[in-house]
Amino acid sequence: MAGIRKKFKAIKKRLCRLVSKTPKRKFYYGFFSKYCRLRPKWVLIESFHGQTVSDSGLVLAQEIARLYPGQYRVFYATEDKKKHQAFVDAAGLQVELVDVTTFRYTRILACAQHIFSNASLPIYFIKRPGQVYMQTWHGTPLKTLGKQMRMGIESMYNVQHNFLQADYLTQPNAFTRDVILRDYNLEPLYTGKVVMAGYPRNKVFMEPEKGIALRRQLGLEDKTVYAYMPTWRGQSNHSVDVLEYAAQVKKIMQQLDSGLKDDQVLYVNFHPILHGAVQLDAYQHILPFPTEVSNYEFLNCADALITDYSSVFFDFSLTKKPIILFMYDYDTYLADRGLYMDVRSLPFRQIYKTDELVECLRSGACLQDDYSDTEYYHTFSKYDSLDVSEKLLKLAFTGDPGDLEVIDYGKNKRKPGGCCTPSRLPSCLICALWRKRQTITRWF
Repeated sequence: MAGIRKKFKAIKKRLCRLVSKTPKRKFYYGFFSKYCRLRPKWVLIESFHGQTVSDSGLVLAQEIARLYPGQYRVFYATEDKKKHQAFVDAAGLQVELVDVTTFRYTRILACAQHIFSNASLPIYFIKRPGQVYMQTWHGTPLKTLGKQMRMGIESMYNVQHNFLQADYLTQPNAFTRDVILRDYNLEPLYTGKVVMAGYPRNKVFMEPEKGIALRRQLGLEDKTVYAYMPTWRGQSNHSVDVLEYAAQVKKIMQQLDSGLKDDQVLYVNFHPILHGAVQLDAYQHILPFPTEVSNYEFLNCADALITDYSSVFFDFSLTKKPIILFMYDYDTYLADRGLYMDVRSLPFRQIYKTDELVECLRSGACLQDDYSDTEYYHTFSKYDSLDVSEKLLKLAFTGDPGDLEVIDYGKNKRKPGGCCTPSRLPSCLICALWRKRQTITRWF
């Protein structure tokens, strides 16, 4: 009987593959890429593989509408068109949503002359001559990435594949630049340009008046607003024990809810891995982030941020508002994942026990914390400015860098075999494949 069930499952899997669009999309992409012309006025923006309409892509879409009205046809990739259409309509965003699971998406990906992404595009993507791909990434890394991830290197290949194809890699600080280039083995291979520029999404943190207006809109003027944004746990994003993690989070939420006062509210935004696993509707003082505005717009109106090992604090620190690092599993997390820096050296309040966090929030002791005149602040906010989106769009659309700091890695085009040392043999294999424009699937 067990053998029959096994054969039935194998047959079912093959049938599903036959009717699925997934394996066919790469062939449609190849056809469109070969036979369809580039569309100079098409712009494709993708945030987190289509999971959200947010991050730097959202700000760039808004700025295209403001700076280049009617000049470009902007497509925004989505995996939930109904949900994201409601957000787009409410925000008055001038974009066309395109479902990443459709053949239409593969055509736009193949034909749009300008592409912006903050993560990796599909593995079958190969940038055509004439396309301009700007990779904005999605955060200054605190957690280790690429080859430094413990037991997570199997998820590196497509990210590296995308970085290598980008015309422009935007980097918000020298620390991030060095980490990305080193831990994705880009230093000897990358032939595009690194642009030192803050994340477009961070513009909102330099507009305090918008935070005040949003508090008024949400009826929070008489409340102390805390925002909690924890990251995920696990050795890689494919190995998270969601049930165990959710149970741990629920216990913490119960303690926090029972300890907060009536004029205090805690807004929570979990990592997508936990979405659906922890419900917040049963709590009195805890709410999910509002859906009618972007996460960063809402964060801008909070009195303080609570996080852990998430790089969100690098962005939020532009507000100079209090930050609490709640690291209840510090030793375990470091054993699983590893960090680029000792978080205990950061100029933020650090709490390791839930009851201590409850007391801190209830008393409001953290609300006077200040780190604005520290080496950390001056190092990580150097390239942030209100007009960074305008400068990046001008660079992408015209090739004019203006006063942006640009580092050209075109030198790597002129050194064939230059990376071919025994210690770099895996990278050399990629180099050889890349020069033949073949899809990179593994790097060793």
